[in-house]
Amino acid sequence: MSDIGLNANIYHLTSKYLGILNDFIISIKNDSTEVSQEKYQEVKILFEKLKDEDNIDPRIQVLSVIIEAELRKKNFPKSKFFNSITSDINQKKYESLSRKLNHVVNALDNEYSHALAKMSKG
Repeated sequence: MSDIGLNANIYHLTSKYLGILNDFIISIKNDSTEVSQEKYQEVKILFEKLKDEDNIDPRIQVLSVIIEAELRKKNFPKSKFFNSITSDINQKKYESLSRKLNHVVNALDNEYSHALAKMSKG
């Protein structure tokens, strides 16, 4: 795959999940009692997949690598971080969840920006 194709795929992948996570964060900050079941399930399933070390879905693997790089900068162990997010989702601890999801959003946003910049140069 060419660099342009690779960056385009990363751009679209990060864009999709940035949208999902940003919508969810907005929902839980506005009124955590009114989070739609669809959004809740979508985020829950995403993090169940991310914490599964045996997941072979290439999209999930790419997301995991992107997020893990950001977590390493902050000295957060990946498995512990993903487990805590899953626990917060299950227990509906939205304040804690929102703080943790911001780390994920920052990681995806940085990668999204880098991919866009590389595509613009290409």
